[in-house]
Amino acid sequence: MSDIGKVQGVLSLCSARVIMLAFPPTFTRSQLLGALSFEHLKNKYSFKLSTIDHKRVGGATSSTWRFGILVRHDEGWTCPPLPRSNLPDSRIINMIDDKIGGGLRCPPSRAWLTLRNSDELGWDLGASPDKTEYWVRCPSVFSPKAPIVRPMALHELSALWDFLLPGSDELPAVLRSKLLVSFLHGPPGKMLRNFSRGALRYLWSFFDDHFKSDELDTRFVDYKLIEVEDMGIKAIHLKATKADDAPVDFEMWAWPNESELETVSRNLLRLACFSFWKLNLLHEAMKWLKTSPDSLPSERLINQLAIIDCITRSSNSTFWDWDDGSRLFFWRWEQWWKSARDGEILFHESVPPRWMGRNLPAPSPHYETLLRKKEGKLVHRRYLEFGFVDSIVPRFGVPKGDDDIRLVWDATRCGANETLWAPSFWMPVFRTIQDLIIKRLPCSVTDYFLGNIPVSPSHSDWRIPHQSDMDVGEMFLNYLLHHSERHFFGARIVTGEGDGEVCRIMRFSRLLFGGRPCPYLAVQGHARAIELITGNIADPSNPLGWTRVITNWPFDFGYDPSMPRVIRVRHDGEMAPGYPAFVDDGRISGVSKEICNSATHRFCTKVNYLGEQNASRKRRPASTTPGAWTGKMLWTHESHPIKGILPEKWSKQRDDLLALKGLVDDGSPVERKFFMSVTCRGMSQTEVYWDLRPYYKSFYNAMEIWRPNRDSEGWKMDDAETDYDDMFDLVEKIDTAPLTVEITKEVQRDLEALVLFYEPIEPVFLPVRPQQSTDLAYMGGDASAAAYGTGVQPPTGTGTVWLGNWRPCETNKGSNWREAANLARILLMMIRGGKFDGKEIWMATDNLVWALIANKGMSRRKGLCDLVREIKLECRKHQVFWHPFHVSGKRMIKLGFDGLSRGDFDSGIMLGVDIRTLVPLGTSAVDFEHNQILDWLKSWMGKDFRPPLSVKDWYCKGHEAGIHVWAPPPAGALIALEELAQSKLKRPFEVTHIFVCPRLLYYEEWSRRFSKEMDFWFFIEPVSPLWPNSCCEPLIFGISFPLRKHRPWKLRRVHPLVELAKRLQEVFKTRSDLGERDILRKLWYNPWGFFGL
Repeated sequence: MSDIGKVQGVLSLCSARVIMLAFPPTFTRSQLLGALSFEHLKNKYSFKLSTIDHKRVGGATSSTWRFGILVRHDEGWTCPPLPRSNLPDSRIINMIDDKIGGGLRCPPSRAWLTLRNSDELGWDLGASPDKTEYWVRCPSVFSPKAPIVRPMALHELSALWDFLLPGSDELPAVLRSKLLVSFLHGPPGKMLRNFSRGALRYLWSFFDDHFKSDELDTRFVDYKLIEVEDMGIKAIHLKATKADDAPVDFEMWAWPNESELETVSRNLLRLACFSFWKLNLLHEAMKWLKTSPDSLPSERLINQLAIIDCITRSSNSTFWDWDDGSRLFFWRWEQWWKSARDGEILFHESVPPRWMGRNLPAPSPHYETLLRKKEGKLVHRRYLEFGFVDSIVPRFGVPKGDDDIRLVWDATRCGANETLWAPSFWMPVFRTIQDLIIKRLPCSVTDYFLGNIPVSPSHSDWRIPHQSDMDVGEMFLNYLLHHSERHFFGARIVTGEGDGEVCRIMRFSRLLFGGRPCPYLAVQGHARAIELITGNIADPSNPLGWTRVITNWPFDFGYDPSMPRVIRVRHDGEMAPGYPAFVDDGRISGVSKEICNSATHRFCTKVNYLGEQNASRKRRPASTTPGAWTGKMLWTHESHPIKGILPEKWSKQRDDLLALKGLVDDGSPVERKFFMSVTCRGMSQTEVYWDLRPYYKSFYNAMEIWRPNRDSEGWKMDDAETDYDDMFDLVEKIDTAPLTVEITKEVQRDLEALVLFYEPIEPVFLPVRPQQSTDLAYMGGDASAAAYGTGVQPPTGTGTVWLGNWRPCETNKGSNWREAANLARILLMMIRGGKFDGKEIWMATDNLVWALIANKGMSRRKGLCDLVREIKLECRKHQVFWHPFHVSGKRMIKLGFDGLSRGDFDSGIMLGVDIRTLVPLGTSAVDFEHNQILDWLKSWMGKDFRPPLSVKDWYCKGHEAGIHVWAPPPAGALIALEELAQSKLKRPFEVTHIFVCPRLLYYEEWSRRFSKEMDFWFFIEPVSPLWPNSCCEPLIFGISFPLRKHRPWKLRRVHPLVELAKRLQEVFKTRSDLGERDILRKLWYNPWGFFGL
């Protein structure tokens, strides 16, 4: 009450414009106003009261405080709206110092009164501000096997209350304790900051139009960016493709306006360092040879010859290029050193046939000259050798860039590829680099998610993301072809002209561009190199290192649509650099130019360190406007990242679409090759323009219309619609695809839409993500034969519901159309009304047909296709990020949408339940309530059981040899599967993966990747204690077994495995107990023997 007296004194002495108060929740509004003697002030001040929970503003305690604000209204001012925040939840563990030991296994009896686990919310310290003894059960580095029980330290309690307590070396313990008590007499720091920041920003809006009253989120970064000088874009760096003999851009390694003397000095220093590198390489190789793990004389001889080859090639190289070719420095490849030395044995289905034919004729003499020049380079660098040859591989060339060609060896023509097999493998796509780029921030990404954003950041505070490119030279030729495989891959090398022509038969000693398994083996080798280059991620000096992971799942309370879903964070709180590599093209990203440059330097130097070739001529410097990567561009020169395609690719597609439209309008025949090139190029560009994907579905149908069992528009017909007599007649008449394509009505309709999109002369650039953390809304709905209902809920605030009845002409339409039209009408109304501009919209539906067509264009119904096209056209105009996804009918009931059309308002959001608590896109299968997944896994895995990997483990432990259990949340399933694929690629014979995940976002995001990576899978319906009814959606379970080194190599190629999966599917669907655990146990311990193999 003494503080109340101080406030009364302030009010009596001065006429303050704004007064903000904080007081414990025990005070009611009437008590406060009475204590302030507010009765005589109400004509002068307006008053507003707010209650704030500490945990809702990112705090880690259960404390609740009340905040009041008095604003003079005689000058036209009003009380600001109450601030809100959606910061990530915190717990005691976030404040724990795990370097404190000395805990007690049996603490004193008084400890049990306050004892809490570190994964719980903390105590309401303000309830007893003079008390500073609180006990916690927490981890400690001094007790790695079990947690300890100890009292919280003073600085931990201070952090729990969001204040920084000076260290013991700054203040004595007594003063620190008194200071802490003074903190505890007031509200937590995050509450103060959250309330005062929002109120002040509102009040400042009366003086500065830059601030707006509705922008109160603590993560709302709307500061005016200081413009950075535009340095321009070099045309040489815009295209990714460069000729093999392109010059090195030395300016990237020079100072601006460097003098001639400085240039000469730099070159001399390079020569000295390069000489030292060669000498050190020789000493290192000799030292390794003395301690080589091989004791057999034959193996030692192989090692000696390999080292001589490595040293010879490195000695003949220059600082910028490998003039004598390269060879992997195999002794540096750790567990893969033998594969690096000898190469991998190929996967043979049968013995390749003998074929000694000639090379394919070149289209022109100049073309033949270029091809022979490429061949001569292979001979000079000793990638071809003399030896016994069983078969010759012919060659041909394809254009590369503007004035170069790529030499391709046609192992299909000679029959070799038909006898070989190669596993499928994943490579990064354009979405991968989008997930490694964030918007510009005035603080570290850690501070951003914690809400610690500076109010007035300076220019140096801004993190401006940069990207750079590096390229692995002679990608396939870096890796050896195993000596037992070389006689199958000969080459006919012709030199000279006319009567002086000389033909020599040689054979490949390296992977050839054109062999079926060669892309897999080359990408596998580079993936292993990336792991070695990355090194120890826990090392603070490692520019590629990181210590923890921030997850940003949709439907979480702290979800930020303007940021990626998973962010790896360095020791300094910044986002860690990323390095996706599409074959030989690597893209390195960093949140600043310095971080990007340091990561690029490590990659380029370590690539050469391992014996791969770093192509300096193809290096592109760190930039906010880098060149294309896989033909697409991602720029960060603005406050938020944008994406587009190369101008020449845009112009090419635009011109071809116009040409195709001209042919269609004239009724002229369309060549299949031209039509296919337009379709494939367009589908590639849908990685950028995602809303165009459904338009190309009709193009694919038109190309397949000649096949049996297709209707007049190219769609596959159901069995009931198939006339088998006509189908067999068609099979007899058509052996191969026709040379022209029949243009259907659907193609004509979609072609009109595509021509309209490609109408601009310059490429269209689109934002990668929404711009602000509040650009988000959730919606869902239900439709019956008579009525419909749709609900929309923003991330904060009250939702809105629309109800209505169908018109008589609409009641007889199908349920698929009614479900789609119900959601589409409200969505289009909100978009056209400007309510969803720039926002990310998550739309839940229990209609699978609608979800599939909205995401992939998969529908035979014209009405549904038209709805999707209309929505996507409006989304593009208003920059709306639309995410329709399928949920089960049970979850729709939980959400409260299922009963809207029936006027049922007693469940889900209609009772005020937040929709984010009902859609578990960020919840792992093992975290669902009342499930028995872990016990079930233990029952048949036995001693092989491993705890599920954490998100951090996806990137490190999950790549190690052994058995791994993956249980990602649905929103992270695709990311986890891509890391699982990388693990299989690097260690195909040494890893076994088990994958479990609820069937959410399955059809929309990760079904394709899942089916490619798993050997064996089935669905577990929510009908048993294993996966109870409360889980709503089925559980998807899959196993990926390791390859074996002889046919059939991959277990999924065994047909009985499919039948077994179907059998188990029925077991879990009917709740019958047919001994599925015994079946799984036998399959697990002897997968090949289970089928008699």
